[in-house]
Amino acid sequence: MTEKFKVEFFKEVFDFLHHIYKKLGRKSFSILTKRKL
Repeated sequence: MTEKFKVEFFKEVFDFLHHIYKKLGRKSFSILTKRKL
């Protein structure tokens, strides 16, 4: 993977997570994050 590809990929992931974050709200998001970690 090139650096440029990595940057684009992480941007996509970040946008996706941000979209979910807005949909679910702060509380649900923190619960999901805790489960993953």
